[in-house]
Amino acid sequence: MDAWQTRTPLEGDMAAMAFVESSILFQGLDAAQLAEVYRAGAVVVYGPGKVIFEEGANDDLLFLIVEGSVSVRKVHDNRKVELATLEREAIFGEMSVLAKRQRSATVMTRTEVRLIALPGDTMRSMADMLPKFGRKLAGLMAGRTKDTDKKLGG
Repeated sequence: MDAWQTRTPLEGDMAAMAFVESSILFQGLDAAQLAEVYRAGAVVVYGPGKVIFEEGANDDLLFLIVEGSVSVRKVHDNRKVELATLEREAIFGEMSVLAKRQRSATVMTRTEVRLIALPGDTMRSMADMLPKFGRKLAGLMAGRTKDTDKKLGG
């Protein structure tokens, strides 16, 4: 998973920190909770055509798109199906983070992307401590599952 061009700490990147604060997922967190997110996170940049993670992988990161776009793809009936194109402000990786299971799809960059990467253990800890945050993450997962089922004809 080291296909990124650069990786820098989230903490100290004022623009990235402001982006996190403006995200619907993180609205309502207090300063100490946001500081925990900043300490744990990183800003990563991937070039176009790079795989961020593959279906079946065991990595444990949640991503927030700051710039660029990605394609979400899944193998279904022995063919690759594009499930979604995600752009600025989209969040992905929540299914593996919450369920602590393998990646259910492959995510590949369409353009150069700048992402905020957040460790699953930090996100799960926050979801346990902050029910509203946990409900937001669960809502993302439920919506994604519904969209995937619809795309795959289920």
